[in-house]
Amino acid sequence: MRLSAGKGRHAKRDRRSKIADQPLSCQPAPQDANRVLYLAFTSGTTGLPKGVMHSDNTLLANARALSRDWSISNSSVVYSMSPLSHNLGFGAMIMALAIGGEIVIHDLPRRTSLVDRLVDTGTTFLVGYRRMPSICWQRSRRGAFPASAS
Repeated sequence: MRLSAGKGRHAKRDRRSKIADQPLSCQPAPQDANRVLYLAFTSGTTGLPKGVMHSDNTLLANARALSRDWSISNSSVVYSMSPLSHNLGFGAMIMALAIGGEIVIHDLPRRTSLVDRLVDTGTTFLVGYRRMPSICWQRSRRGAFPASAS
């Protein structure tokens, strides 16, 4: 089934779609939770570049620990400053999906208010780099984030 944009935040079905008429073909999930699922490559900033092999177990153990330690739940909205192609963004997605929460990926054009975006999306947890909160605070104090039009 294909979805097309509707008014506001809603989407409507495109009834011309043939996808809904096709039978689903689902394969059983692999039973080996230690199989390599994801290769994370480092840039070598602090040493030689390397690849790190992650399994279902390593990804989910990290996601569960972070969500437990930071009280992130299925009602949380996790906002990632990094794209899904980056380890931080990918990890944020795994964490949000593992707990049944929502993930929002940063996609704002320049000169758009990040603070307004965080409020509009109902963000409860921001994933970024360690200086991100202080940078946001400093910019908001200087008026660097424009006020919303509303």
